[in-house]
Amino acid sequence: MNKLVVIFCIHIIFISPALADKYFNKLIKCDEIEKLISRLKHSDRFRKNCMVPASRVEKGLMERTKMADPMVCLVGVQSKGFLAGFNCVSQLREGKGELSCFRIIDNSFINEYKSDSTYYGDVAKSYLSMASTCDYGGHDSPDASWPQMPGLLGLVSKFEFGFITSIGKSEVFYNSYATHGFASVDPSIVNNERVVIEYFSILSGERNTTYDGTIIHESEKLVVVFNDARDYENEMNRMLVKSNQGLRVNISDYTLRCKLDIPYVDRKKRVRHLLRNVGRSIKRQGLSKEHGLKFRGASIHDVFVNTKRFVPYNYAEHSDLNTVIDKVVYVSNSNPSCTNYDKGSIVAMTFVTEPNEFVISDCGSISLAVAGEGVCSRFSALSTHKYITGLINATTEQITTDANWD
Repeated sequence: MNKLVVIFCIHIIFISPALADKYFNKLIKCDEIEKLISRLKHSDRFRKNCMVPASRVEKGLMERTKMADPMVCLVGVQSKGFLAGFNCVSQLREGKGELSCFRIIDNSFINEYKSDSTYYGDVAKSYLSMASTCDYGGHDSPDASWPQMPGLLGLVSKFEFGFITSIGKSEVFYNSYATHGFASVDPSIVNNERVVIEYFSILSGERNTTYDGTIIHESEKLVVVFNDARDYENEMNRMLVKSNQGLRVNISDYTLRCKLDIPYVDRKKRVRHLLRNVGRSIKRQGLSKEHGLKFRGASIHDVFVNTKRFVPYNYAEHSDLNTVIDKVVYVSNSNPSCTNYDKGSIVAMTFVTEPNEFVISDCGSISLAVAGEGVCSRFSALSTHKYITGLINATTEQITTDANWD
């Protein structure tokens, strides 16, 4: 065999020791992760002696988690093991929930990783191959995408890239998973400085869904995962009530997972094409496209962009609310009955999250936000509920019809 080929193969199979020791070594700590998983069954241990937040990241994290769950506990910095130097936070009840740990790292690493995709792609591939051999997992270690970032850390940071492996023997993520990745902290909590964290998280507990959602379509090339975005939706509606906007919102998110290696340009083009088809489907439900729509003097764009400070930073940043909402607003003033006598209206907004160029399995996502204004904000009314459900079903049917990508 040619010596260059041998050298290349060695480079693929083995991770540089220095690099492995520094970053690419969390998911392959098989025995230590198994012990940690076992400890999670006794979750009361992670709620004893909760620490007082000290750093800016800790303070920002705990301030935002209070809104989501007052039982969140700052466990503190670990002194030994594979998470030595990591600060951990827990959201555990009866062995189920989330344990997430993080540490601040050199902020140049993310740019370095993305600028040398060939080298780091090989490193990541070797890392995932090694992780898939651990007994704690289901032997299915792929790249992670932004919706799979730990929920707690997603409140204060934006996913950049990462890796994920299931815990258990199922072929998909039915029960629990461990994830390792890197994220940029919300500048507003660190004096507008650039701060990057490395994180490791375990989500433990019985789950009836996969990839934080439900698989609604699977073809040779693509998996479509539906998520009702309940956390984001609840936070947005709380904000709308506080600000007396007279609106209520329903959010549906469709994450596209590539099963084959599809070039980034094609992934980006196809999810944009899918967005256009979803728009046509919404028009067929009797809604019309409008521009410059205002509620109580505020544009739809302003209403929704202002919610960014009330929702998880990771979701708000990746959903790109700033640039796309005004372009894709559809309004119904004739259906359902709540729109009679101009007492209310239904507004549907679609927006796209483009694929991460450096995550091969990421094919992007489509989101549908349906807002009820005035009388139509009473989603419990039968005709309103039926109409909104019809919009969601039509969107789901359009996405699953187009999702074969043949």
